[in-house]
Amino acid sequence: MVRMKSILLTLSLLVIAVGATAEASTLRKGPYIIYPNNNTEMTVLWQADETPGASYIEWGTTTGYGNSSGPLTESGNGTDEHQFTYVIPGLTPGTRYYYSVTVDSQQVAGSFMAAPEESVNSVSFYAYGDTRTIPATHDSVLDAALNNVDTDPNPDQVQTVMLHAGDWISSDIESDWQTEYFNRSYANTL
Repeated sequence: MVRMKSILLTLSLLVIAVGATAEASTLRKGPYIIYPNNNTEMTVLWQADETPGASYIEWGTTTGYGNSSGPLTESGNGTDEHQFTYVIPGLTPGTRYYYSVTVDSQQVAGSFMAAPEESVNSVSFYAYGDTRTIPATHDSVLDAALNNVDTDPNPDQVQTVMLHAGDWISSDIESDWQTEYFNRSYANTL
């Protein structure tokens, strides 16, 4: 009986050790933000390469954040999607927010400006397209647009709109989204 307990304990420890060495999930796409047509909210989306042990978002007006979604459950229509969506509520219009998305041990940070007050009537409009096949050029165009937005002297007094005109990727293959549009090798196309 003692020997059986010892064998079971050894097997249990082995299972725990094997499980502990499994690779952690990582980000496949994102995080990226989408304005939900409400200046007190922002939608943040990301996709993992597999079901993570933990995935959540933190945000606030400083990099100390102060707000957290808590653990999130993946969504999506397919068995290999591993998508996450979170709507950040209670934003102050025209205010810069910092956020950090965590997927297992990987953490990716960013920032955005909440949409300005509804009374703002100045618009900065950016349009670009044909981002397929040359991710370095896509990254360069985004870098220039983001630098222009970041140097606006009155960012809380301007509505900023960026339109993508088409030819996002070469085909409808998932890997093209990862290599051509959401290429993690470039700072602006995460």
